[in-house]
Amino acid sequence: MKRLHQLFLVALTLFFFSSISAHSAEYQPVAASSSSQLWPLTSAYDNNNSTIWSSNTHGSPAATEEIAVWWSGVQSVNYVKLLPRYVQSCTALGFPIDFRIYYSGGPNNWVEIGNYIDYPRPNRCDWIVIPLPATVQTDGIRIIATRLGGDDAGTPVFQLAEVKAGVEAGFNQLSFGGNNAAALPNKMQVAGVQANAFNPTRLSNWNYDERGSSMIAPNPGAYRNIYSPQAVQLSGSVWRIYFHGWDGVSAPLYDRIYTTVTFDDYLNFDAHYLQIDHGNCLNVGNESVVRVAPGDWRMTYTCMRTDNLNKTGYATSGDGANWSPNTGGSSMINVTGYPNWAAGDYNGVNPIIKDSNAVWHYYFMESSTNPGVEHATSTDGVNFAFVNRAQQEPMRALNDVKAFSYGGSTHYLSCYHMGQSNLWMSTSTSLSNLGPTKVAFSSYSNEDKMMITCGWVQDGTRVYGMLYGACAADCDPAAPSRNRLFARWLQKKVVFQNNYVTWDVSTGFGMKNSRLAMSNKIETGVFKIYDTDGQTLLYTSPLVTVREGDLWNYTGS
Repeated sequence: MKRLHQLFLVALTLFFFSSISAHSAEYQPVAASSSSQLWPLTSAYDNNNSTIWSSNTHGSPAATEEIAVWWSGVQSVNYVKLLPRYVQSCTALGFPIDFRIYYSGGPNNWVEIGNYIDYPRPNRCDWIVIPLPATVQTDGIRIIATRLGGDDAGTPVFQLAEVKAGVEAGFNQLSFGGNNAAALPNKMQVAGVQANAFNPTRLSNWNYDERGSSMIAPNPGAYRNIYSPQAVQLSGSVWRIYFHGWDGVSAPLYDRIYTTVTFDDYLNFDAHYLQIDHGNCLNVGNESVVRVAPGDWRMTYTCMRTDNLNKTGYATSGDGANWSPNTGGSSMINVTGYPNWAAGDYNGVNPIIKDSNAVWHYYFMESSTNPGVEHATSTDGVNFAFVNRAQQEPMRALNDVKAFSYGGSTHYLSCYHMGQSNLWMSTSTSLSNLGPTKVAFSSYSNEDKMMITCGWVQDGTRVYGMLYGACAADCDPAAPSRNRLFARWLQKKVVFQNNYVTWDVSTGFGMKNSRLAMSNKIETGVFKIYDTDGQTLLYTSPLVTVREGDLWNYTGS
């Protein structure tokens, strides 16, 4: 019976804490202490914005002052709210530059929960709302300033009009993760904004990876022309990326196929490794890579023969890193039923996909006329029979086709290039008819003005983005380093706004992080997060103060 009573008390306590953390509440302090008080301490918690508490003044900003406040009883707390002393111009006086926030863990037990360095001087007459990294149970908070701001005469001092704390349910989906202003000048970062499950109507908000061509830079060397990326997820945050070109090679020049691996969702990359050498081909590239099952990988690629005709080679692998054959020209795909297959030239279009009935689908296009994308099928992935023209639109070089489930049907998402300032995509429920194309996105800057080759970053349930090759508008086709690899990430749209600013210009940094351009170093307002169509509102945050270099984490849907 005693054990049942104990379990009941535990359950009641958990219910109480979960209940109070699920709503919004703000706590008015009833007591306070400070290291000094030049002006009355009670002014910091009298609920009167026009009265000011002030510490003693100092001869140098490198001085320590503190204030602590308590409210009645233990409460859930996930933010601290400070009202600086403002002058008529809304410039804050005496607001600390460096400070730490602690919460009370019991009598004489202060637990540090936040360290804030180089805090910008508030300038809007707003409250400063500081979310804590976690929700805590406490009856008081303490602020220790270790570098002081100046008063109206520039004298170092710690001053506040009001101090409060509270809990906002909205901060359960948006948390503060630190600050790195040195790495994020005039920007802040929001993590966790990757796309949700595949939805063909929400493929609009593509953020350019701000690293541009340095994201996957070619190896140093005389010739560094690389493009035609393909991505395969190995597990979790580990991805293998394939590409072809001259990866830092010396003459004589032959395109080869290479790979690299990222272990952290496209933030950093391993060394580059040769996968398919040119062999009997003058060049090999434009690869399409499919992992059918563990231990079963397939690759198709363009092989430029010595007669200058391009045909399609293939290779198999058990792990995606060791291919047989590992040189071009010895294993080739054949298509029956297509007029003049043997004499045709097929450069750059080689996608393969295996459907749920174990049938392979192969796509190709005649290079001389680019009339449309042709479609063939096979049971062994090598010997194909021509079926039909799957993409009727001319001048659409198909590079990748992937399958997703949506609305009870299988949808096929395709991407195309044509050496222009656009990349295209199409969606369809048929592999025999890939559907009308539309522009996925256009070039971001002069650096990626001429966009060639594309490949999806996806895991079978969602699209994270697209890798693509491109070169600058003025690139010389004969230049040794003309093409580079770039990325666009399909991400939720992040907006921050208040009465003064609306910040909605984002770039990506890896597939899960969006970086928002800022026009002021500090603002108090709200985040709005929209789905990847850029229009469907998913989340509006509580009022929150953001500053240059902030790192935020979004965990909502």
